[in-house]
Amino acid sequence: ERKQRRRKVSEPSSLLKKLNSKTVSAPNWMRTERTDMRVRFEAASAKNAEAMTSNRDEKHLYVFVHGLGGSEDDLLALATELMTRDENSVILRVSCNTPMRSFDGVVAGGERIVDEVETFAEEYDEKRKGPLTKISFVGNSMGGLYCRYALTRLYERETKTILGMEMHTFMTTATPHLGVGEYGYFELVPGPLRMWAGEGLGQSVKDLALFDVEGTEDTNEMPLLA
Repeated sequence: ERKQRRRKVSEPSSLLKKLNSKTVSAPNWMRTERTDMRVRFEAASAKNAEAMTSNRDEKHLYVFVHGLGGSEDDLLALATELMTRDENSVILRVSCNTPMRSFDGVVAGGERIVDEVETFAEEYDEKRKGPLTKISFVGNSMGGLYCRYALTRLYERETKTILGMEMHTFMTTATPHLGVGEYGYFELVPGPLRMWAGEGLGQSVKDLALFDVEGTEDTNEMPLLA
């Protein structure tokens, strides 16, 4: 049985509810670049799928997780390269926090990722594609924090596996593992203003700014990223 959540998932702010109700589009140059990358990814994915039907070798599942305000396309180049180099690579580009659902906290987003990974593993056609024996997590920016949380929920201590798979690699890029409360340029922003931003932009900003325990009854409780 998985661990209980560390914190109660907070309700999204009124500002985030409005943003979630609208379609957020990227600039034209970014859409063009993403389209090109998506074409290359789909070509590699099709070739990969064809190769899988001809062999039942052990497969390696890679879980790619985007960051705050990102999308499942953020790590397309790396996913494409992996499939090109190894036909036994299986790619899961997490989409449960796209595009604006990444603002309601590390816990909330992490829980959705746990559900998506479990669903993917349950629906995977092992007989046709070969068994999943290894799993790796790659998180970009806040995606690395999501991965950290999800791993603590998915890891099975008795078997030392994740959903029956051997944990192979945990990799993050540009991830603020210690938050941004006292580091970098964010330190120049006055504390009250950081608090206001957290209240307006959601639990994720509060988590990153290490203000997620402000106002709680337990004065000894540490921030999630502490």
